[in-house]
Amino acid sequence: MASVMNHPQRKTLVYNKSFNDRNFGTEQIPSVFTLGEAIKEEIEFIEYRRKTLEEIKAKGVQKKITIESQQKALNVRRLKDSI
Repeated sequence: MASVMNHPQRKTLVYNKSFNDRNFGTEQIPSVFTLGEAIKEEIEFIEYRRKTLEEIKAKGVQKKITIESQQKALNVRRLKDSI
């Protein structure tokens, strides 16, 4: 059985702390297990988009509640008018 450490196709990259902080940040991605080549700005952009999406969803929920409320009020008026 071949050792994982001696695998000829395995590529190992080692980054110093300043490179890690500059390119990956210090909060989102642990330096021990970094996937891909995302840089700090890309991660921040993704987080910004995620927050924006949550805001849009919240507005959509509020608009749905408003529409349902107005629909109920309209149905009540129509019912009263038909009597």
